[in-house]
Amino acid sequence: IPTTRALCVVDSDTNVYREQRESGAMLIRVTPSHIRFGHFEFCSFGDLHDELKTLCDFVIDQHYPEFKSSKQPYADFFTATLEKTAKLMAHWQRIGFCHGVMTTDNMSILGDTFDFGPFAFLDDYDPEFICNHSDDQGRYRFAQQPNIANWNLAVLAQALLPLVEKDILIPILDSFPKIFKLHYVQMMGDKLGFIDQSSTKPTQHSLTKNQLDGREDIVNETVKMLTSCRLDYSHFFRKLANIHEPEIYSLIRNMALDVTAFDQWFTLYKTAIEDNGQAFSDSDRTSLMNNVNPKYILRNYLAQNAIEAAQAGDYSQVEQLNKVLQSPYSEQPELDHLSKLPPDWGKKLEISCSS
Repeated sequence: IPTTRALCVVDSDTNVYREQRESGAMLIRVTPSHIRFGHFEFCSFGDLHDELKTLCDFVIDQHYPEFKSSKQPYADFFTATLEKTAKLMAHWQRIGFCHGVMTTDNMSILGDTFDFGPFAFLDDYDPEFICNHSDDQGRYRFAQQPNIANWNLAVLAQALLPLVEKDILIPILDSFPKIFKLHYVQMMGDKLGFIDQSSTKPTQHSLTKNQLDGREDIVNETVKMLTSCRLDYSHFFRKLANIHEPEIYSLIRNMALDVTAFDQWFTLYKTAIEDNGQAFSDSDRTSLMNNVNPKYILRNYLAQNAIEAAQAGDYSQVEQLNKVLQSPYSEQPELDHLSKLPPDWGKKLEISCSS
């Protein structure tokens, strides 16, 4: 998943006051560019048209030199940013990642995950999940993330109006839902096991319109079932790869809050897999599904346990998390305890910005 990378953490003698007094630190991140949508807004709000053009020319020169000879380089830049952002949103939704503060100042022009704040990964599936306890209105709730990205792109388009005509920008902006859906349905289809058996690079294949429509239906039915059954998002998809095994099928079914909804979905899912021309118990399909469904994620309760241990001088849990998350899709038996479902208290942790 495209993202900025952590370089180091620098501690501080200055305390930070949130819900309580905590030690302060600065996380240093590296990325090809720290330019975000907000920089263009700054130029727009200040009527700094010359500076806006300079900024756009710099971005194109540094990151999109192929656009320099284009008749519409600024429109091409906006198109590239939109396409990358749409794909990033599909990645976030398929992995169950909730960013928390999707302001335009936190959106990278390169489509990278940027400015990690009160982020979280889904535990029990809830499309209305809010990971930032100061987001009282739920603006950045999980299911809303693609729409917020689309809105942020509209703000970026408005900022580019001094350089690009409105009639050119609007069709580009209107393409976001279609591009997002294409990536999302393909990625979710991979998670569900609709993968070409000869493929070694999931999420990089294309679908016909009929295939896309059929896959969209089962993806939507899966989301509806997860909402009703409140199954743990990552755990469900990881186990799904082996649902042909009776004990795994029983395990998942017994965890569903709405067994009727699960049974109805499972009938549809099994039929969809069979119609796709793949053996339901195909070991190759299981292997490919495990390549796109992580076994280990950074759950809030794991981070909280590691923080509390580190505050007491024990960094072993930090080191374990650092190790296991380098290969989240691989089996790591010695660290298997880090894949366990969270306790009830671990599902209710509230995170604030920069915590």
